[in-house]
Amino acid sequence: MILSLPVLTLSLFLLKPAEAYSRQSSLRPTAEEVIAEVNALRSANNLPVYQVNSILMVIAQTQADYIAGKGVITHFGADGSRPYQRAIAAGYATSHLVDSFLRIFMAARTCRRLK
Repeated sequence: MILSLPVLTLSLFLLKPAEAYSRQSSLRPTAEEVIAEVNALRSANNLPVYQVNSILMVIAQTQADYIAGKGVITHFGADGSRPYQRAIAAGYATSHLVDSFLRIFMAARTCRRLK
């Protein structure tokens, strides 16, 4: 399964915030550290680990930098683009987008049912 950096970051802090903050290293983990921790948590719970996609990593970091600079959380890019538009423009295959959106949609539905 392929996932972007913002979703991975959110997953890490929602799933095990105390463990994430108790780390001896930095309170500002690198993308690689976040992915490693999320995958360790997933593996410990018998879930498949996420695979990193370099195109999505660049898109996610660019958006994160934009959000940090603007100080407002938004899915729209600096040019007004939406996430799927940025992915397509960067060369991410459309079939992967459909698969990713379906997985996210199904996970969201499952989470709503559990509440």
